[in-house]
Amino acid sequence: APVDLPDKHGCTAAHWAAANGHVCCLQALAEGGADLNAHCHAHTTAAWNAVYYGHHACLLLLCNRKVDLSKVASKGKCKGMRLYRVAEERGHVELLPYLENA
Repeated sequence: APVDLPDKHGCTAAHWAAANGHVCCLQALAEGGADLNAHCHAHTTAAWNAVYYGHHACLLLLCNRKVDLSKVASKGKCKGMRLYRVAEERGHVELLPYLENA
C-alpha cells in the first residue's frame, strides 16, 4: 500500500503515528517518503496531532524535518487555533518553545 494512503477521514499513517507517540514509526514513514505535511479533512497534520496529544519526541522529529507548523484546524474543539494555542490549551508547555514562530 502507498505510504500516504489516507483513511476515510483523510488521515495518513503519519497522522496516526504522531497521534499515538510512535516516533520510531514516524521516522520510518519519513524515511520511506511519507508526506509529513499531509492534512486530513479537518486540515490537521502529523505535527498538529503530536502537539494535541503532547508527544514531544514526535514534534521534535517533525521540526527537524522542517514541517509546516502553520496549519490551523478547520473542525472540532480547536477550530481556528494555531499550534501554539493548542499546546497552551492542552497544558503541553514543554512544546511551546518549538511553536513560538509557528
